[in-house]
Amino acid sequence: MRLILLPCDPIRPGGYNRVAAQDLARLHPREGDEILCYIESEFPPPSGMNYFRRPPRRGGRKFVNLVVGRALSEVSRSELGAVLRGRRYDEIFCGDVVFYRALRSLFPDQQLTVRFHNYFMLSEIRRKARRTPVDAHFWLTLRLTSRLERTICSDPLVSPIFINPAEQQCFSLTWPGRSSSLWGPEPVTSGELRHPTCQRLIYLGGTGSHQRFGLVRFLDTVFRPLARRYPRLELHLWGDGTESLDAPGSRIFGHGFWTGNGLPHEGDGLFVIPDLLGGGIKIKTGDSIRDGRAFVTTPFGAEGYEWAGGDGRFVAELPDWTQVISSYFNRLGL
Repeated sequence: MRLILLPCDPIRPGGYNRVAAQDLARLHPREGDEILCYIESEFPPPSGMNYFRRPPRRGGRKFVNLVVGRALSEVSRSELGAVLRGRRYDEIFCGDVVFYRALRSLFPDQQLTVRFHNYFMLSEIRRKARRTPVDAHFWLTLRLTSRLERTICSDPLVSPIFINPAEQQCFSLTWPGRSSSLWGPEPVTSGELRHPTCQRLIYLGGTGSHQRFGLVRFLDTVFRPLARRYPRLELHLWGDGTESLDAPGSRIFGHGFWTGNGLPHEGDGLFVIPDLLGGGIKIKTGDSIRDGRAFVTTPFGAEGYEWAGGDGRFVAELPDWTQVISSYFNRLGL
């Protein structure tokens, strides 16, 4: 009997959910396996699977974890133990690092397969080397989660699974001789490219702490200089929390979560993916390649994917985006 512990439901269309669904498919669940999902309080439970709920975002659990020096989203032994109720398992799949300490406390001598959706130690190395400014919340996330990752990686009873080659290589450099696995994204077939027909930039994604600092830096160093050059240029932000960046007077429109079919604005625009540190896999990049979107991303935003690049699909460091976008629009006659 296996315990398969997933960090979210594998049903909804979000990037995290889609990776969880791919992991579940790779595991080939068998009769007798227990699949347990950790789901947000506001979403309905997935049918046919057991679940337990995340605490409210503004609850006290993150503060407690901060006080004791743990990663902000870690699950406690008592929380997980109340769900498992003393059951024993032949194999355990730990679908995210946030479950590790609770599982290790409940099963001190058992082999654990641990899925890394990000490897924050690599992001922290990059942040320090490149002196990338981040907000206080993400600085804490990097610091505390890196500490948790070091504990996990030093556990000889852990078999780690990484999501992109750079993160696996970073682990191998630090822990030579240790085995690990790579479960990357599904192969992406490049769709026929559609060039924009108007001066519109589109951001499609959330504004969590690991995304917001790159988005804010894009606004300050790329969009605003371009907006002075192009009086009709608009930026449309779609995703959880984007309303907080709404500034119509500056031609920045934060619309919130996209609930329609297809793509916002029917995909007519240049999509921007301002990833400054990498980490995990960029579902948005894969979707952009598959859907034929015109887009610009950073080298970190392109990690884990291979595709035939070319005009309309740009990979460049953020300081070069102003020139890249300007030249592209000029070539299109925009």
